[in-house]
Amino acid sequence: VSINGKNTPAISATILSRSIGTPLPYVRFATLEYGYPNPAQRGSVIKWAYRIDKESAVRFRIYNGIGKLLRDDTLRKDKGVHQYSFVPDLEYSSGMYTLVMETNSGTQQQRFVILN
Repeated sequence: VSINGKNTPAISATILSRSIGTPLPYVRFATLEYGYPNPAQRGSVIKWAYRIDKESAVRFRIYNGIGKLLRDDTLRKDKGVHQYSFVPDLEYSSGMYTLVMETNSGTQQQRFVILN
């Protein structure tokens, strides 16, 4: 540790800070990364990484190209980075699909393609 260019063997301090003006609200967030692989073959594992900033119920829904709900999963997850995996079976034909992730801090979606 050095102070004003001079070395000091050890130091302890308390730093006080104060907000100037109106305090900003705490902004919560959840992020959803793009699925991999995309496009994916039917029967292969598609994985999405996501991050939440607080313990939360995380709901994943998969819709087909005309908006029909095909899958609905709700998980309880702790704060941090997680992975959601999905294996399209014979029920899923070739086409575009949408994964929607909903947490108590917002909703995000990603489109993905399944090939036969």
